[in-house]
Formats: sequence, structure tokens, C-alpha cells
Amino acid sequence: MNGEIKNKIKLISSSISKELIELRRQIHQNPEVAFNEYETTTLLFNKLKNKGINSVKRITETGLYA
Repeated sequence: MNGEIKNKIKLISSSISKELIELRRQIHQNPEVAFNEYETTTLLFNKLKNKGINSVKRITETGLYA
């Protein structure tokens, strides 16, 4: 990976780090057992869509990719 891309990733990640930490805490406060992560999947799906990521797809009831 070239330096320009690394720098861009660092800049973006630092600008959203507080939001990501809060999201992680929210997920960990509401644990779901393996393959039953319905609320987590919905939460992540909605967060990504609200960020304007339109290529979010649910691949199973508890899985998605963006």
C-alpha cells in the first residue's frame, strides 16, 4: 500500500474514531450468541446506510457486506 493511501486511511479513521468506539461499546453492551446477531446486523446495516454507503447488502439474516 502506498504512503498516500495509508495517510488517507489514517486521516479518515482518526476523524471517526470516537464514533467507532461508541459503536463497539454499544455492540458489547448487547451481546448476542453466535449466528443470532440480529440486532447487531441491523445496527451495522443502518449505520452504514446512514453514512451514505449504498452498496450495503444483507447476505444472510445475520450477515452483511459493504
